[in-house]
Amino acid sequence: MSLSSIINILDPDAFIFGGGVSNEIDFLHEIDSLVRKFVIGREYEGVFLKPKFGDASGVRGAARLGRSATY
Repeated sequence: MSLSSIINILDPDAFIFGGGVSNEIDFLHEIDSLVRKFVIGREYEGVFLKPKFGDASGVRGAARLGRSATY
C-alpha cells in the first residue's frame, strides 16, 4: 500500500527497484496488480522495472556522478 500512496501523491511514470531488492524481485506482475487496486480515482499507467545492471546500478551511478563532477 505504500507504493500506492506514493503513486497517489507523486504520480511517477516508473518505479525502479534497486539494490538488494532487485535480486529478489521476480514477481513484478504481482506487485503491479496489487498496487493498482489501491490507486485512487484513475487507472495508473506507470511501470515497475528492475534496474538494467542489477544490484550494481547504484554503485555504477555513483561512479558516474563522481566522474562527471571531476571532468
